[in-house]
Amino acid sequence: MAYDEHSSGSNSGAISSFDWIKDIASHNLTLIEKDKIVIGIPTYGYVWTKDDSQGLQFYEFNKYLQKKQYEEKRDSGSGERIIKGQDFVAWLSDSQAMAAKINLLRSLGFNRFIFWHLGGMDEKLFDESWQK
Repeated sequence: MAYDEHSSGSNSGAISSFDWIKDIASHNLTLIEKDKIVIGIPTYGYVWTKDDSQGLQFYEFNKYLQKKQYEEKRDSGSGERIIKGQDFVAWLSDSQAMAAKINLLRSLGFNRFIFWHLGGMDEKLFDESWQK
C-alpha cells in the first residue's frame, strides 16, 4: 500500500511521495521476497478546506474544480498535481503521477502493481506504453 502518506485525517500533502514509496518498498523487502510483493498505487487525491477534507477520484476532481479559480503545479517530489484555490488545497495522483510512481518502482526492480481504486481514475494511464 503506497498511498495515504497524507489523507483526509492529516494536513495537506502528497498522497505518496517518491521518498515515501522508496521507504515502503525497502521495508517490505525486509519481510518478503520482491517477486511476491504487489504495490498499491493511488488513483485519487484529497481536497483540504479550512473545515473539512475529502477524498476524490479523478472525475470527481474535474467536477469539484468547475467554476472555481485556482492555480496548479506539478510536485517534483511525488509527480502529483497540487491545486490551490482561495479556500482549498488539493493533491491529485493523476495518470502522469501514477506512471511516475510505477516507473520509480520498476527502476527498483518491482513489477507487480494494483491501482487503488479502479473506477473514476484518470484513464490516460492506459495510453502509456509499458514495454521495456
